[in-house]
Amino acid sequence: MLSKQIVDFSEEHFDSLPISPSPEILSKLPTDIPSFAANTVASRSLRVAWIQHTVSNTLCHRVFQPFLFSLGRRYDKADALFQTMSAELRNKSTRKEAVWRQHTLYAAYTASTAKKTTNAAAGAVVEEIVDLLRHLVDPRRLELVYAAVRRIVKTAAETWRYARLEREMITARMPAAGDEGEKVEDWGRHDYGSEFEGLPKVEPRGSCRALLRLLPIISREAVHESFRTEDEKNDRGCLYSHGIALYSDCAPVLARLHELQPSTTSPTPAPKVKPAPISVKPTKPANKLNPPTPKLNTPTFPHSPTTTSRPSRPTSRSPAGSQDRTNAKADDRKERSARASPPKEDDGGKTLQARTQTQKRSSSEFSTESRSEGESEGEDGGEQQRKSR
Repeated sequence: MLSKQIVDFSEEHFDSLPISPSPEILSKLPTDIPSFAANTVASRSLRVAWIQHTVSNTLCHRVFQPFLFSLGRRYDKADALFQTMSAELRNKSTRKEAVWRQHTLYAAYTASTAKKTTNAAAGAVVEEIVDLLRHLVDPRRLELVYAAVRRIVKTAAETWRYARLEREMITARMPAAGDEGEKVEDWGRHDYGSEFEGLPKVEPRGSCRALLRLLPIISREAVHESFRTEDEKNDRGCLYSHGIALYSDCAPVLARLHELQPSTTSPTPAPKVKPAPISVKPTKPANKLNPPTPKLNTPTFPHSPTTTSRPSRPTSRSPAGSQDRTNAKADDRKERSARASPPKEDDGGKTLQARTQTQKRSSSEFSTESRSEGESEGEDGGEQQRKSR
């Protein structure tokens, strides 16, 4: 049941990689397995395998291997002391060690603060697992990941509590991938089925070897001779859960190695694009029969405020009508310029002569008037002097 929960958890929440991990995080991953920072089928399978390894490894070190799980990391020295006492008693008598262990763990599990300390230790394990997997989790699904990890840790803690109270020692081990003391038959492999059929793979090189341990081996030791019954005479222990490992010749490993290989085919050169020809539009020959009407370079003057606009004449599409329209516009311009501009002198210079004569006449009249006024003023002054005498 615990193994199934771990496998379902890895496949449900880590199917896709929303954010590419940073180089620092990728450097912490094992170098024996290919990179799984992609969303292909092979990369997904390797990522799921890494999740299973991380969860199982944390459970083994924090739940299965300590003498008393509820002590936590704060009491590492106390747990080491219990482990040493258990080993010493076991060397002398397996039966005495089993009796002592049962009484010690029963007292710890039934204490008044046992539930509180167990929940605290389980919460610390949950936080540790989520911190290890956070860089591969979609932030929107973080709460779902927390809930799934809590269920896994709760199942592991409750199952191991009853396992530790058994008379025979029950162990869970997850050794390193390169441990040569392990039997190959104790470690199975996942059945990937038809998921990788038809995908290109590389040929396996060298002998098959384990790259990563995914699920632990949970086993029970043989019953002591003094405790055996008639049915247990040939008891040699029990294997509750086979271990699962990722091997170098597994389908996802070979497929991912093929994806990471550099392309051996030369890139196809881009086709040469010919420049488009420049099209030159031929000029139309001038029409000698109907030459274009020359534009009149007549000066334009501002319209007088009293000038009234003439009604528009009907247009005609014939050449004669266009000539008449041009002549009419020219006449209008001449009339407006004649009204707005001052009078110009004619050919004989009559206008200029008349203007000069008028100016002379006005100046002579002004001088005559001033002279007469002076004479009158002089006569009046003489008369006044004679009267005064």
